[in-house]
Amino acid sequence: MSKELKTIDKLRLHLFDSKTIAEVYLTIPELEVKKRVEAIFAKLISEPTTSNKVLRELLRSEFDISEAQAYRDIGLATALWGNFQKASKEYYRYKVIAMLEETYEKARTAQDYKTMAVAADKIGKYTRLDQDDIEQINWEELIPPAFEPTSDVTLLGLPKIDEDKRAAMRRKYLKEVDMDIEEKQERVYVEDHEGA
Repeated sequence: MSKELKTIDKLRLHLFDSKTIAEVYLTIPELEVKKRVEAIFAKLISEPTTSNKVLRELLRSEFDISEAQAYRDIGLATALWGNFQKASKEYYRYKVIAMLEETYEKARTAQDYKTMAVAADKIGKYTRLDQDDIEQINWEELIPPAFEPTSDVTLLGLPKIDEDKRAAMRRKYLKEVDMDIEEKQERVYVEDHEGA
């Protein structure tokens, strides 16, 4: 996992460097990842709504890599730039709101009150003014629960276990654990000395 984080940090610094500069800082496998991530970026810039399936097939055909590697590269690209589909959705939301505002202004100039009301309603919908604001949680005021360990099973609604029975069970199972440990130690000792 730390290797992947190291690679992503290196790519962040040298992703758009020229080939000669990138070769100084990146290993050969990292340069290959850089090429694939650049291909993903180029595709998403030209077509932001491209699905991961299409990206996967593009990478597999162009770079002859496995499906798993293609998805790792797509994940890496998403970690570097974020979700292009989500950014595209925000852009279209912005465009729709701008068109509605323009419609509202034209309707106001023409004194078309019905169209003004419809445009205002749609602006409210797309800006989510018709929904309650999400209450912000003050994390500083949250107090974690204090748990105290206990062996009292009655807290769970179970009947109390007799102390003599508890002691007998403890002896029985500790004896079994000790026997298991001794058997494993004997097995390891025998294996070590058979190979010698």
